[in-house]
Amino acid sequence: MSMNIEDYHKRELEIICPRMGGKFVDGKCIITHVNDELRNNYDYHGWRNYETWAVNLYLGNDRDTFRYIHDVVIPECEEETLNEIEYSAGISHKDKVVACVADRIKEMIDKNEPELDAPYAELLRTDKVNYYEIAKSLVDENE
Repeated sequence: MSMNIEDYHKRELEIICPRMGGKFVDGKCIITHVNDELRNNYDYHGWRNYETWAVNLYLGNDRDTFRYIHDVVIPECEEETLNEIEYSAGISHKDKVVACVADRIKEMIDKNEPELDAPYAELLRTDKVNYYEIAKSLVDENE
């Protein structure tokens, strides 16, 4: 029996939630304290740092945001960058799409300022989040 993607993400979150110092309750990871060791780790679950990993996890677990990025943001960025006449030396079309998606995700978060409890609210407003890395992962998934 295969597991659907939503169940897979839920199971993955259930496994890693305690490692982050949280409790898995009703399908969500509730974190009351962010461990400094986790926050300062450069390579966190394959992501650049804890903040990038946590924001990616948040975006991936919000179905509407995830679908919006895949169905609207990425196609718009692909179209916008195709219309650009000049390409900088060494920058591929895909790199331009990823940069566009990264900017859009950051703008979306800054503009909407989600009403979240700590630590997610703090994470979304930090300059440690590598939005390019998140966008690259999303664009790669969309191919």
